[in-house]
Amino acid sequence: MTQMLKCKECDETQPIPLHCGKAMHIEKYEGKEMLICWMGANCGIKELPIHHGKPMMIVDI
Repeated sequence: MTQMLKCKECDETQPIPLHCGKAMHIEKYEGKEMLICWMGANCGIKELPIHHGKPMMIVDI
């Protein structure tokens, strides 16, 4: 199974950003859901992409 970022309002999908050669994951960081490097927040953090005014989520496709 492949994981992608998906809009909560429509079927728009996009690849999950990579960091250190692997897909990032969603984790709470300082009270906010963020994309975090598989090696931890000290290595890499990104904002979740916004679509239709809401943050996208990770789904299996």
